[in-house]
Amino acid sequence: SLTTPGSSVLANPLVVSNSASVAPNASVVLNFNNVPLGSSGSTNFRAVVALTGDTNAANDTALAASSIATTLTSFPQTEDAESTLPVVKWISVISGSRNLWTLRQGKYANSNMPDSLSPAGGNAFFLADCWSGTSSVGFRSRLYSECLQIPTQSGGLNYNLAFQMSQDDKFATDLDSIYVMIGTNGGTNWTSIGGFQRYNAAFTTPGWVTNNLSLAAYAGQTIQIGFDAVSKFGNIIGIDNVVVTANAALPVTFSNFTGNKRGNVNDLVWVTANETNNAGFEIERSADGRTFSKIAFVATKATNGTSNQSISYTATDAFILAGTNHYRLKQIDKDGKFNYSAVVTIAGNKPGKLSLGSVYPNPAVDVVNLQIATPNTVTAQILVMSTSGKIVGTHSKGLAVGDNLVTIPVQNLAKGTYFIKVIDNNGDYTNTVQFVK
Repeated sequence: SLTTPGSSVLANPLVVSNSASVAPNASVVLNFNNVPLGSSGSTNFRAVVALTGDTNAANDTALAASSIATTLTSFPQTEDAESTLPVVKWISVISGSRNLWTLRQGKYANSNMPDSLSPAGGNAFFLADCWSGTSSVGFRSRLYSECLQIPTQSGGLNYNLAFQMSQDDKFATDLDSIYVMIGTNGGTNWTSIGGFQRYNAAFTTPGWVTNNLSLAAYAGQTIQIGFDAVSKFGNIIGIDNVVVTANAALPVTFSNFTGNKRGNVNDLVWVTANETNNAGFEIERSADGRTFSKIAFVATKATNGTSNQSISYTATDAFILAGTNHYRLKQIDKDGKFNYSAVVTIAGNKPGKLSLGSVYPNPAVDVVNLQIATPNTVTAQILVMSTSGKIVGTHSKGLAVGDNLVTIPVQNLAKGTYFIKVIDNNGDYTNTVQFVK
């Protein structure tokens, strides 16, 4: 299991003995009584075997372990990777010669990630390190939870796994991955319910993205949740703030959520069957279906945020990405809690040239987000210029075919008006877009 600073081992371990003679090329079974295995946690075993005529003590010891997980029955369950590890505390090596997972205290940095990765909140996070040491290609390690007794399904209730993930944006050919696994039968059988690949050229480090997966299929079962790190010897992945929700009332029930392309805009329509304590809906958009960004907010139409009647909403995205657009709704309660809708995908056209779309927020404070479309995989130079044409900032970014969301820092710029232009390694360049700091 994972341990936190200050953890200790048993000062006076239980010692039991049993003796038997083993003939060459044979085996025996030795039974040991009164070994306590009923409590949750890890029990480590060390067997010392004396081999006749063998003077090498190094091969006299065999190690094994038995693990008993706690069964959790109340929800939500939250794992913030801080001190006690109440939910996610177990690790195992599935393949390879070393474990990839560690509990990281504070920042992490290496030569390919100079910006470092900090916890999403608090002082610690789970780190899948596929970079350190010799090649770990093909290694697979599992970070997994205590047993979770998911209550029986009830209509209109929420069964969800949410977690935050961070990654570097290097090595496009070394695609480390995280697979979310569900273990049943006491962890005997494991099934993947989602995969999250590390590399994303448009990802901004350090940063965290929230992922959500439904657990409704496991209502009425006792399960374990695992995060399998699969290495291609690329770099690192971070996991933090794991939240398991079960049998929780949904503040808003969506009857449907649809979208369609209309000329150069995308129209979104959704209907709620009921709302409770609802503040409204953030509309989030993504180019790849994984990394979403807020593009608009629609306030609730329900009186004081509560209604038992069907309510319809519409919104239009007038600054669509040139390629495929993925949308989801982040429904936000008045107390700040939130829930996600299903994802709606609206197909677009492959961009015909390098282009710079919207720049936001505008005015900016610390960063600006750029929507850059390209028909080719390129390396681009993002130029930030003053009103006199002087270049005050240059940022190099790798761009994938289609739409890319790129974030650049502007906190060191003085207040004023600036212009942004993008030039790729083929010599193509975009129009100039203005923003205010």
